[in-house]
Amino acid sequence: MILRRFASTASHVQTNESFWEALQSATKKRIVHPIKASQLMTKRLDAGFPPPETVPRDLQALRSIIQESIRAGRSTQAYAHIDMVEERGHISRFDLVEPIADDYIRCLLSVKDARGPVEGKQKPVSDLVVRKWALIEAKVFVAKLDQLGKASSISPALYDDIIQKMDEHGIAIINPSSVFHVAVRNKIPLNVRSWNVRLKLLANKADGTSRVLKRFKQMTAENHPINDVTIAIVLKALSKDPAYFDEAYRVLATAKQLKIWNVFIATEELHLLKLQYKHAELIARYTEYFGNTLLMQLGFVSLPKAASVSQQIAPLLRPSNETISLVLHTLVKLNPDAESLARLYAGFQQICQQRTELTMDQYCLSIFVRAFSKHESQIDRAIEILEYMRQAERRPSVFAYTHVIEGLCKSGAVDTAIKVLLYMQHDGVKPDAYTWTCLIRFYVEAGDYAKARSIYAKMRKLHCKPSEATMQAMQKIPRV
Repeated sequence: MILRRFASTASHVQTNESFWEALQSATKKRIVHPIKASQLMTKRLDAGFPPPETVPRDLQALRSIIQESIRAGRSTQAYAHIDMVEERGHISRFDLVEPIADDYIRCLLSVKDARGPVEGKQKPVSDLVVRKWALIEAKVFVAKLDQLGKASSISPALYDDIIQKMDEHGIAIINPSSVFHVAVRNKIPLNVRSWNVRLKLLANKADGTSRVLKRFKQMTAENHPINDVTIAIVLKALSKDPAYFDEAYRVLATAKQLKIWNVFIATEELHLLKLQYKHAELIARYTEYFGNTLLMQLGFVSLPKAASVSQQIAPLLRPSNETISLVLHTLVKLNPDAESLARLYAGFQQICQQRTELTMDQYCLSIFVRAFSKHESQIDRAIEILEYMRQAERRPSVFAYTHVIEGLCKSGAVDTAIKVLLYMQHDGVKPDAYTWTCLIRFYVEAGDYAKARSIYAKMRKLHCKPSEATMQAMQKIPRV
C-alpha cells in the first residue's frame, strides 16, 4: 500500500527518497513481484521523480530492478528503463550499467522491440534493425570497458554470444576495436565458434590466405580450440592460391594427427587434388576414405594403379553430393570417350535413385553437359540434360549453356545454338564473352561476316565486354 501511495502522490524530496527506499527493500525481500516493481518504477519515473543520485543505495535499487527484468525475460522493458534514466540526465548510461555489465549485455542480445521508454510514444521499427543496433551498442560498450581496463567484467560466454550474433547479422568484427580483438587482447578464452568466425572473415579479405594461415598457426601454437569447421575454412582459403598448396597438406596432416576428420575435410583434400590435376591420386584417396562401392556402381572397373596401394580407413566415410561431383569430374577426365561417358551417366542416375540423400544437382549434371557437348554424337544427350535441369528447377549455369552452344556450333547446328541462347536469356542467365565468341567464331569460319557483325553488335548492346578471343575472331573479317 505504501508503495502505491508513494508512486502517485507527493513530489517533495523526502517522499521520493522514501519511495525508492521502500521499493529497494520490498524487491530484496521478494515482497513485491518484479513485474509489479517495474510498473511502479515506471510510473514514478513518468511522474518526474527518478532516484536521487546522491543516495547510492537508491541507484542500486534501480539496478536490482533492471536486473530482475532482464533475468525474467523482459529485456525490452529493462532497456526502456535505462533509456528513461539516461534521458532524465541523472546518470549516464555507462555509469548505470557498468556494475551490471553481464546483465546489460544479455539485455542487448535479447532485446527485440524499439517502442521506447513510454509505450506507444515512438514508432516501432523492424526486429532486425533493432537487433543490429543493439549489437553495435554492445560493441561500443565492450570497447569502453576495454579502455577502462574492465573488459574481464564480461563473462567469456557473452563474448562468444556477441561475436556469433554479429556474424549472423553481418556486423563486421575485423576492425581493431572489435569485440574479438578485445577478448584476445585481454586473454579471455573464446570458444571454437568465435575463432571460426574470425577465420571466415579473414578469408574474405584481399590478403586473406596469408592471414588465415597466420591465425591458424597461432591457434595451434597457443592451444586454442580447433574443430572440423576450422580445418575446412583454412583449407578453402589455402586452396585459392597454388603457392599455399604445400601448407594445405600440412594442415591436413595436423587434422589427421588431432583426429579431426570427416566427410567435409576429406572432400576438401579431394578438391585440392583436383586443382593440381592429380586425377589418379584423387581416385586413390577417394577409395581410401570412402571405399570403392561408388566406383563399381559407376561402372569404373579399371582403377588407376595408385588406388591399389592405398589402405582403406575404418570406418569408411559416406560421400556427399560435392564429393561425388569431384569423383565424376575426375572419371570424366580419365575416360573422355563417348561410351564410357554414357556408362558413367547411367550409373550416376541409378545411384541417385537408390540413395535418397543424394540428388542430381546442377554441379554433377553440368559435368555431364560439358562432357557430352564435346562429342558430336552425344550433343543431343547434353541438350536433354540441360532441359532436365531447366524443368527440375536446377538452374543451369552460364558455363553449362555455353558448353552446349559451343558443341552445337562445332557440329554445325547453329540454329539450335541460337535457340539455346534464347532459352538462356529467357531463364535470366546472362551470356558471357565466351558464349558470344562461340557464335561469332562459327559465322566467321562459315564466311557469314554480316551475321558475325550482328552477333557482335548484340553483345556490345548488352554491355558484355569482348574478350581477347572475341577480338581475334572479329579481326578475321575482311575489311570492306
